[in-house]
Amino acid sequence: MTLDSVLILMHDRNLERTTTGTGKIREVNYNDMKDLFLEDNEGVQTPYRIPTLEEALIWAKGKTVLNLDVKRGVPFKKVIDLVHQTGTQSSVLIIVYSIEDGIKVNKLDPELMLSLAIRSEEELVRALDAGIPMDRVTAFTGTRLQKKSLYNMLHNEKVYANCGTLGNLDKKAATKGDHLYKKWERLGIDIFATDRPLEVARILYEGNINE
Repeated sequence: MTLDSVLILMHDRNLERTTTGTGKIREVNYNDMKDLFLEDNEGVQTPYRIPTLEEALIWAKGKTVLNLDVKRGVPFKKVIDLVHQTGTQSSVLIIVYSIEDGIKVNKLDPELMLSLAIRSEEELVRALDAGIPMDRVTAFTGTRLQKKSLYNMLHNEKVYANCGTLGNLDKKAATKGDHLYKKWERLGIDIFATDRPLEVARILYEGNINE
């Protein structure tokens, strides 16, 4: 969130790494960011500007689903109010890293979908005991494989399991073969958070498996 409370899409707290600007985002007004350009992973300037969350929500409506990672210091209520203003409730999941935040978001809008961190059977039990509606949840199970018993419990609650393969698991698949994605799907992963979407799609949907 900028100094003048505009919500933007930005991973970092500072502008230096991914834009042509400098400074902490929370100390810069949005008007002073409008002339900045995004930079790619090699630091090369692109022709693209910093998108606001409102622009992204409007673009996504009826096209896709956005998994919104609300950064520390940004009020959930402000994000949810903007979702309501743009009428994009069915186009977003709100990422929450704790059951406490899950309860908070559920109170603000019990109809919104949550991406809730559930990395163990104990965390799933805690979420159930907290009264978080499981029909509004996808479970982020972390960036490593979990026990099949957790995936089974999630599926018994009709909850999709999301694994962050980006990083070590993606590197493992790139080295040892993309057929591993199919193996992990059979383990119980329903959603892949990956840096290799084309490779995952090819294996899961085209059946190009070399096991």
